[in-house]
Amino acid sequence: MFNSLKKCYLFRNIPLKDIRKIMNAVNYLTKEYNKNETVFSEVKFASQLGIIITGEITVIKNHYSGKLIKLNTLKPGYLLGISAIFNDKMNYPSELIAQKLSKIIFIKQDELMKIFAINSKVLENYLGYVSNRINFLNNKIEVFTYNNIEDRVLHFLRLRCTGINSPVEIKMTKTDLANYLAISRSSLYRALEKLQQSNCIELINGNIYLADKAMTSKGITN
Repeated sequence: MFNSLKKCYLFRNIPLKDIRKIMNAVNYLTKEYNKNETVFSEVKFASQLGIIITGEITVIKNHYSGKLIKLNTLKPGYLLGISAIFNDKMNYPSELIAQKLSKIIFIKQDELMKIFAINSKVLENYLGYVSNRINFLNNKIEVFTYNNIEDRVLHFLRLRCTGINSPVEIKMTKTDLANYLAISRSSLYRALEKLQQSNCIELINGNIYLADKAMTSKGITN
């Protein structure tokens, strides 16, 4: 358990012995979920923070069109439930489904406050994580400010790019990516083909690489 907690952003740069001390000082709940079992839904959730210990959790969003969009896959060490705590919202923004037998630690809001008091580094990590999530969501919103499909796809690729000589990290299928961008699968393939013809991207062995042009221009329609 503690090795998984060590991977968690919440306990980043905190020695394992201190993590043990922190967790032994507070109350938490450990729950197991079978494959395809719902962890959180839009209307069934609790005001508590979760940390995945074992297994794999998929984040799914119900699109207005009726489609289920796979947003992310969470593995051991990942946090979940950030938007379920420290607010008075009556709904959760997505659905969390176990993809295999999974074990999750849940920490209630008041117990999380105790952890912050015990070790201020945990509070610093938590605030850093929330800040990163806000930045991620702002970038996601910006994707949809592009009316042109090619520019929308290009902006998404920029956000996932770690370097000109490195493949773009896309941790979803082409179908899931098309749904995420609110376009059809055929439109996605046409956009990728057009971006390649415009020398914005290169497709090599199934991987996508961004060219210098793609990193310096705002979009291919400019």
